[in-house]
Amino acid sequence: MEILIVAALIWWVLHIIGKKADKMNTADSQQEESHLQQTHYQQPQRRQSNELQIRIIDKTIPGRRAASAKIIEMRGMFPIIKHTNLGVVTSLLDVTDSTDRSPLFSFIDDLQEENSHAYQHKGEIGNMAVGYGTREWVHVALIIPDMLQPPYGGTRRLEVRVRLIDLDNPPIIKLGFLVDDRGGILWSRALQFEHTFSIKGYIESAENRHKAQALSIQIAMAVAMSDGELHESEGKVIHDWVVKAISSFEGDRKEELKKIYNEAMKTAYSNPQPLFELTEQLNEIGEKKTKYDAIELSYDVMRADGKMASGELNILRKISESLDIDPKILEEIEGEKLVRVDVSQLEDYCDKFLGIDSSWDKERIKNHLNSKFREWNNRQGAQGMLDLIAQCRRKHGL
Repeated sequence: MEILIVAALIWWVLHIIGKKADKMNTADSQQEESHLQQTHYQQPQRRQSNELQIRIIDKTIPGRRAASAKIIEMRGMFPIIKHTNLGVVTSLLDVTDSTDRSPLFSFIDDLQEENSHAYQHKGEIGNMAVGYGTREWVHVALIIPDMLQPPYGGTRRLEVRVRLIDLDNPPIIKLGFLVDDRGGILWSRALQFEHTFSIKGYIESAENRHKAQALSIQIAMAVAMSDGELHESEGKVIHDWVVKAISSFEGDRKEELKKIYNEAMKTAYSNPQPLFELTEQLNEIGEKKTKYDAIELSYDVMRADGKMASGELNILRKISESLDIDPKILEEIEGEKLVRVDVSQLEDYCDKFLGIDSSWDKERIKNHLNSKFREWNNRQGAQGMLDLIAQCRRKHGL
């Protein structure tokens, strides 16, 4: 049987809502360390002993601005008593104040809970019989601390909670807290580590957040209307983003935010500002998280029709540069957003997109593209990037 977990490298809500105590009886494990690679499980092996355990591995993401990453790994026999469709859900909480545990919000869409921006990594193992597990350490989750926003900046103690679940009867987890077990939790462990955040926390910086989110909406609207009209699919992407952004609020506050964001959409439609003015304003009041929000939303809007042209991608690159988005992180975002997108119109742009210098000879270009192919080939949902690499090979006669 084959286990199919893939740790995808891909990138918080605006407020903390009522925190619910985690109901589980779990033991803290104290292994450590993490790494940035594609996850794959070895062929499951029958085991006579060895209980399931986890550890953290510290690694560095290479690039112009190296970023630290933590890979959560698992090893051992799956503690099940019947044939089960297994999955792994990893959550993250700030436990610096043990009496006030708080979620961390992710800059990366694919590392978020379905209905909030709280960090979550969810992977599928698949149908598994009793007595199986893995002898080797295998990757089950990815954490990039610099792509997270804590409640407060500075040095924080974080708790990683790994839950082995029944995918056919999944538990309800909100903001990292277990709300309803529903009999779906099969095993759970937690590890802790410290990280020093250079950005302000979401509690510290709440004053300007809603203004910055409104600017993100206006930037996305400007991207959507770059061809002179707002298409239904583009409007839906922005609408769904707003719904998710206000999902953690209730009552009057939720209605107030809905009004603010709807006004931003109306203003951008009837009286749009130039993009450079919007990005300047966002640079003045927005923090790292809100800038990544704006970029992710803009890319989602641009690919709403299932296509992406060189001119459109160039607009997004200019927005990213004006917001000082880390080039390495931008590449990861673009690779994720190219999933299920027709990239046939990007051939003229592929050199710039893939980092090929015009002074390179054919051999160097070939080696660079081979390296890019190896980097993306084993990633889940990377077909768009692989198609672009293939186009670039054809362009250079490789």
